[in-house]
Amino acid sequence: RCGDAKLRLYNGYTTTMSVHTREWCGRHSSYSTQALKYVSNNNKVILRFFPGHSNLRGHRGFKLLWMAVTLPETTEPCAGFRCKGGRHCHNGAECTPLKQYCISKSLVCDGVRNCGPFDDSDERKCTREVIIMASCIAV
Repeated sequence: RCGDAKLRLYNGYTTTMSVHTREWCGRHSSYSTQALKYVSNNNKVILRFFPGHSNLRGHRGFKLLWMAVTLPETTEPCAGFRCKGGRHCHNGAECTPLKQYCISKSLVCDGVRNCGPFDDSDERKCTREVIIMASCIAV
């Protein structure tokens, strides 16, 4: 029921007959964190933006953050940095385990949480945080 601007994701190569895999429209806040993320198993993803009538209301489009990750089994080695994963609890009761992504070592301590929502393990124990903590303790 997207009557306004929408973003469609096609997983893999597309043709004029392809059916989109995901569609988002409206405000970012109307989606859960899980509904906003998508992990593809293909090496190609197509995004199509349909502006609709949103330009009449001053909307600016969309923001996209992407990265390449692998989803190794817990027993497989990770050539990069293995995220901690952990759990995400909704309403303090229902907890779901988070995937332990394997990301490039260059993404560790870059100021962006690359391990996914609710997992900041790639940004913990970074030099800048240690310096800030030491400064606060010294003061």
